[in-house]
Amino acid sequence: MSKVSTNISLDAETKAKAQVMLADLGMDLSTAVNIFLRQMLYEG
Repeated sequence: MSKVSTNISLDAETKAKAQVMLADLGMDLSTAVNIFLRQMLYEG
């Protein structure tokens, strides 16, 4: 599967807090967004 770059705008504080939480789970923001989008498509 090919990959594309996408730009999104986030609140700086929200992004920073999310990155800390995700690091504890061993993933980055890009991986988390991909999981969210795949789950959204799966559930319809």
